[in-house]
Amino acid sequence: MTSDISMAEAESTTTTHNIYELNNSNTTSSMKMGGLGLQFGPSGIVAQIENGIIIAIVVIGFASNTLSFLTVTMRSLIKSSVGVYLVALAIFDNISLVFTILSSYSVFLFNIKLETQNDHVCRLISYLSFTPTAISNNIIAALSCERCFVISRPYSKTPGRKQALLIVTAIVLILFLWDIKLPITKQIVVLPSMFNPGKVFIRCGTLKKYMKILRSDYMRWLGFTLYTGLPGFLVVTTNLIIIIKLMSHSQDKYMTGQDNKRIEQIRLTYMLLSISIFFILCTLAPHLYMEFSTTFSDDAWRVIKYLYVLSFSCNFFLYLLAGKRFREEALGLVKSWCFCYGNRNKKDDTTSNQSMPNISIISKSDST
Repeated sequence: MTSDISMAEAESTTTTHNIYELNNSNTTSSMKMGGLGLQFGPSGIVAQIENGIIIAIVVIGFASNTLSFLTVTMRSLIKSSVGVYLVALAIFDNISLVFTILSSYSVFLFNIKLETQNDHVCRLISYLSFTPTAISNNIIAALSCERCFVISRPYSKTPGRKQALLIVTAIVLILFLWDIKLPITKQIVVLPSMFNPGKVFIRCGTLKKYMKILRSDYMRWLGFTLYTGLPGFLVVTTNLIIIIKLMSHSQDKYMTGQDNKRIEQIRLTYMLLSISIFFILCTLAPHLYMEFSTTFSDDAWRVIKYLYVLSFSCNFFLYLLAGKRFREEALGLVKSWCFCYGNRNKKDDTTSNQSMPNISIISKSDST
């Protein structure tokens, strides 16, 4: 098996495509504290705490994305094109979070590296770690483009659900087809350890015969364009246009209450603007740093790890903070759950009371 693997695979610089291996990318010398044997560094207590924090963020993010999905699908937001994008974003953000855990933190959680169990698991995890992330990035870009159109042409017809469904479907198909190379070119490989001479480590790697093609400048730049470059460019430019339009129309009737429907669109745009800004800070900036930087410090990796998981975990909270309608919909959903739960308890109490015998009547009949 080793003969089919390029030795450069183990020594390659981390790029956009192996951000999921950040947890295992860097090692520093451990430091013992007194006679307790407490180790600090990636193999010691600090790393365990950091892993625990990241896993906690992932769990909260998964729960919050699920709440976003339920809020949109079970309320009136699903009737709009924005609802379609938000549902798709919640789904692919959750897939990204799940496979981040399976690919990078399975050793910490289950004491087993799942992606090295067999070739099929290796290919599946590789496929579903990379692709949903790129889909989420492009969905945010599509949402920004739609908002730019709505704000720039306020009296034109707002794009509908069908258009949004077509765009999301096209994004999913294009990126899944582009990444079909991952399950074809990946398998479990055995490589010499860079940090422990004489030892080997097992990983999910790329076969040597595909290495030259996949590592060519053409493939690298095309992949970067699809995953981050194009969506990043669209998000930045469209949101600059949106901000300029909002500032130039701040005194227009479009913003002063004479058209409730268009004011609702403005409020929705402010909410979605927060997603775009968060995308620029937590996704675009780290990816650009990894793509163009030649040195990577431990502190940089630590920040990138946190930003990566936060980029898939905070949308629900951004919606609540910046979106009045989303807050109302989420509150309505919670109230409906509480109402149903209260009615069920009341019904149970009524049923139990009806099934209980009338003690006073029985006692009276007994006494007579």
